[in-house]
Amino acid sequence: MTRKPLRLTHKSKGLRNPQAFKIHFHPQFSKTNLKPREHTTMRLIKNLLEELASTFIYDDFSENPQFAGKIYGIAQTGTEDNPTVEVYHHSSLLNSDFQKLFAPYQSDLTVKSIQTDEFYPLTKPWHGLAIRHLYTQHFGTLGGLVKNQDSEEIFILSNNHVLCNDNLGLNADEVISLADNRTIARLSQIIPLKQAPSKNHIDAGIAKILEYDEISLNDHFTAATESPQKGERVHKTGAASGLTFGTVISLNSAIRVNYGLLGVLYFENSLVIRGENLQTFSQPGDSGSLILNEKNQVVALLYAGDHQNNITFACPIEEVLKALKIRFL
Repeated sequence: MTRKPLRLTHKSKGLRNPQAFKIHFHPQFSKTNLKPREHTTMRLIKNLLEELASTFIYDDFSENPQFAGKIYGIAQTGTEDNPTVEVYHHSSLLNSDFQKLFAPYQSDLTVKSIQTDEFYPLTKPWHGLAIRHLYTQHFGTLGGLVKNQDSEEIFILSNNHVLCNDNLGLNADEVISLADNRTIARLSQIIPLKQAPSKNHIDAGIAKILEYDEISLNDHFTAATESPQKGERVHKTGAASGLTFGTVISLNSAIRVNYGLLGVLYFENSLVIRGENLQTFSQPGDSGSLILNEKNQVVALLYAGDHQNNITFACPIEEVLKALKIRFL
């Protein structure tokens, strides 16, 4: 890589003294020259993650094509006293190459190598109880019912790629229930998915419901009043895998998700969730599921992952509600 990684230097072995840290870019490699500044420890870790993301996730690898398409995501999973990042990568990235790539960071934090498949939106070919856009045979999950802030109309909340077929749908397109193959809603609004190099924060949309009294979704959800925390226990009910439990392992991530015709899209600041007891938290078909904390408050909207390696990604619900200008019933 032409950019020298952002480095943390410290005078003690632990990370308990924020004043002992300074940021250093090496000017002969960096595109920008920053003067050393003192920061809090967590800010330093965040800056380091941003540098890792810029170097390994949001890069076209034109100068190092041998690594293109092999590193799918990174997530900060450690603590202030034990800064750790997980690197999600393809098995074709040799351990020797991995060590060479991340050696400059190893003195500042623990870098864990986790082999995964490429991340995709968690939909799958049509079968089972779920919802889908009229012109696709892939299904996702009806997350919940919401209202527009400016009216009393009721909408279905799910992902853009579930309700709108990855930006391809049109206003008022039909949303089909796979239970009986009938139209239950019509597309109303989406947050467009942005192609690289732009970065996405959410994959979400709503569809105006037609017969909500006949839908077996009677729970009235409440958005969490506090931001989710690393280590927090959560659960979801998805169309594919049903009720599952997991733990939030990261709130600070940068990932690449393959959206087919849209290409590989960049996402940042997604929640990363791992299933309990080595059981997968989500499977293809669970996209659009609401993720709840132990108080049964919604903290996120599930949109992608790798079920074989027990990694799930979700958009913070606060950003979803704000972007779509909606609220739960």
